[in-house]
Amino acid sequence: YAAVIDNATTDPSFVAGAEDEPVPQPQTVTINVKAWDFSPGGPNSPALMLTVGTTYTLVFHNVDTPGTPNPRHGFSGISDLGLPASDDISPGHDFVIPSFTPLAFQRGSHPFSCTQNECGGDPEQHRGMQGILVIQ
Repeated sequence: YAAVIDNATTDPSFVAGAEDEPVPQPQTVTINVKAWDFSPGGPNSPALMLTVGTTYTLVFHNVDTPGTPNPRHGFSGISDLGLPASDDISPGHDFVIPSFTPLAFQRGSHPFSCTQNECGGDPEQHRGMQGILVIQ
């Protein structure tokens, strides 16, 4: 609230304030990671699409089937966006980026990849484990 006094009559007037707006909660986006794919993210799934101004919690979750050789993955991070890297996305161990809000100047496509050498047991397939994050 506030009291306003005009310069003519010096009579105070009451001005009511607006109610506080609650802070929006981050939207959680789960990226399922398995031998040679981020879903969403690619290369075998659609790109990871985020919108400027929306706050996200990014959860990288391992979904390799039981018996997958070397079921440990990583995320290279994206330095241009300030997203950190991780070398441990494994069964029972999610990698979480708790808060990320894309800004207008960050619009565009941002590549990332798995940081492990032979996840899924096939180094040739693993070389193609790259993804794209698109900010729109």
